[in-house]
Formats: sequence, C-alpha cells, structure tokens
Amino acid sequence: LRVKQAEDALRRRNRELGLLPEIGQELSARLDVEELAGVVLQRTVTALGASSGHVAIFHPEGGVLHKVHVAQEYSARAREEMQQRVVAEGLIAYVVAARKGTLVENTATDARWLKTPNDPVRSAVAVPLLGRRGVIGVLTLHHDQVGHFSADHLALLQAIASQAAVGVENAQLYVVETRRVNELVALNRLARESSAYLRQHAANP
Repeated sequence: LRVKQAEDALRRRNRELGLLPEIGQELSARLDVEELAGVVLQRTVTALGASSGHVAIFHPEGGVLHKVHVAQEYSARAREEMQQRVVAEGLIAYVVAARKGTLVENTATDARWLKTPNDPVRSAVAVPLLGRRGVIGVLTLHHDQVGHFSADHLALLQAIASQAAVGVENAQLYVVETRRVNELVALNRLARESSAYLRQHAANP
C-alpha cells in the first residue's frame, strides 16, 4: 500500500511538472492579456485540483483585469465591490505587499481572507506574478476543503506564475507598441494630407 501511494504521488508530481513546459508553450503563442489570463487560470485550476480560481492583472496605466473560474454568483454591483475589496484589503493585497506566495489552510480562521455570505471556499493558495516593474498580478486558487493545498502546490503555482508574468508583460508591451505605431501612422497620414492640401492651395491661390 505504501509503495502504491508513493507511485501515485510520483506520477502526480510528474504530471504537475510536465505542466510547466505545456503552459509556457501556450503562453508564448498569445498576445492578448485576457486570453492569456484565462488559459493560466483554467490550466492551474485543473492541474492542482482546485474548486475555483481567480487572477488579477494590474494594467501599467492603472486599473485591474479580473478573471475568474467557476465564479460565485453575485450581482454586477456586488461583484465590482468585491473585486475592489480583494485588491485593497484581502489576500491579494497581502501577496502584493509581501511579494511572495502564501497558503490559507482555513479561510474561517485566517484574517487575510475576506468573509462573504455563503462562501464555499475553505482553503486557498495565492502567488504573485513578478515582472520587471514589480508585482503585475496575483493568481489565487480555492478549494472547498480545509487544508487542500500544500507547500508543493505553492511552489508549482509560483513557477507557473513566473511564466505567466513573462507572457503578461510581453502582451502588455505588444499593446503599448501597437498603439504607438497606430498613432505614428495616423500622424504621418495627417501630415501627408495637410501637405497635399497646402500644395493644392499654393498652386491655386
């Protein structure tokens, strides 16, 4: 029985480690931040056996992109208020300040977990997405059983978050550069049109 348990644990660990290159390949093919966040969230929820998950991506210009997997039912207003709270004072705020991942073994007794009515979450793990400009996001997984996540889960999730941070920064840089190119093209077109207009009026006073 002990040998079988060890073999099962080894196979599970190998599957988890095999997830890293798979996710890295998927992320490298995407330049849309929201799509990228969705892929990371879905793959990690499945791989770590989580009940649900959430990722917050901080935009360079301000604002936060929230992506959830198996979201709890809230009204639109309640959802917006909850998203603002978790970034400002919940587990996400703690991870951003600490710049490191953390485990919540029991949400009922952990002060970092924001209590909400009918919340099914009993344990959680959260890690930062660390980029060149600091913490650019936080990835959080939830489970409906106390103590579901382990230190191995935390380490694996942090490794995935490191890959995700590279993908997110590349996607955000692509958006900025695309906007800049479009602005230059528009300015160049305006300059050509103005020049043509001036030449026409100079030729026909």
